[in-house]
Amino acid sequence: MVESLETLLRRSVRRALRPAVLILVLLASSVASASGTDPGYTLTSLSSPQWALDSGGSASGEAKPAAAAEGARHRGQPLWGIVSEFRLGVLNHDIYFPNRYSFSVAPFRHRFEHGANVNVEVLFVSPSFFKYILWPRPRLGGSKNTCGYTDNVYVDLDWGHQFQLGPYLEGYLGAAMQDGNLNFGNPQRTEFGSRFLFHLGVEVGWRFFHHHGISLVWEHMSNSDLAHRNQGMDSVGAQYGYRFDL
Repeated sequence: MVESLETLLRRSVRRALRPAVLILVLLASSVASASGTDPGYTLTSLSSPQWALDSGGSASGEAKPAAAAEGARHRGQPLWGIVSEFRLGVLNHDIYFPNRYSFSVAPFRHRFEHGANVNVEVLFVSPSFFKYILWPRPRLGGSKNTCGYTDNVYVDLDWGHQFQLGPYLEGYLGAAMQDGNLNFGNPQRTEFGSRFLFHLGVEVGWRFFHHHGISLVWEHMSNSDLAHRNQGMDSVGAQYGYRFDL
């Protein structure tokens, strides 16, 4: 019975993730083919406050190019003046991922804990004083496990680059708090060793129609051996995001 339930969960997660991957590939190919020889993309910082316009031109006093001014007129505004983006996703919980003990990769195979995580995130506009650390966007998020295993909330700084319409890459680093077992959890549950953990990850996606984005996500939580136990956790999945300030 347990084995059949585990098999059913794996199949459900696969079915949830595969359409997102297919959609991402199809969007990438369709937008690339439609752009032709003049894609009109400009490489920009995903985290920089693009919505904050400099009406006085560049620092040297030169006028901005007409194309840049035209693009600026079509940029959106952050929600309530501070919210840059909302995201919703599904992650496969506690997968096998390369670490110092093993190089095995099995994104659809669980280690100790099972199920999928429903993930929600809010990303905020990068404050002006963050220019000294390359304009990361503050990120607040959390994941709820569908099978009653470990849930978490986290706060990160998110750095990224993208074409205005097209692929983007993000990396983030922060801290998470989880409600799982600290010790004596194996083999049913992961042993985290600490309630508060480092939280980091990478996201690769495609943005379309200015505001919409679909991405593949990997995230990791661990205490970096600051506690006696440190089994950590890796999760992978897909997210949909709506960005207001593009």
